Amino acid sequence: PRSQGRPLYTMAPPIASHPRFKLGRVLMAGSGGGPEEAIDVFCALLEEAVERASRAVGNEGEGPPGDGLDAALAEYEYGNALFRAVVRREEDDGGEAADSKKPAADPSVEDGGHG
Repeated sequence: PRSQGRPLYTMAPPIASHPRFKLGRVLMAGSGGGPEEAIDVFCALLEEAVERASRAVGNEGEGPPGDGLDAALAEYEYGNALFRAVVRREEDDGGEAADSKKPAADPSVEDGGHG
């Protein structure tokens, strides 16, 4: 059905083999950095992928295969890096942000109800 010069798209999006994408994934795994450093990497990749996808749409969708998938994958990883950075920050703060959301402890419960 799509034998007009373009193969069926069955492999990972091209961005998945990009060196900066791989670097972002390594940073997310905690090797040599962390999610904070990966945010910048995925943000730049997302901007580039969205620009390429926009150009492809301007050409009636005849751009290289994977542009929309590249943008979607970069956006997912960018959001994942943002989320993990927040979680890490809360953990580094000793859970203060999470603890501040809990209701205050009832003193009568803490001493076994014998107040």
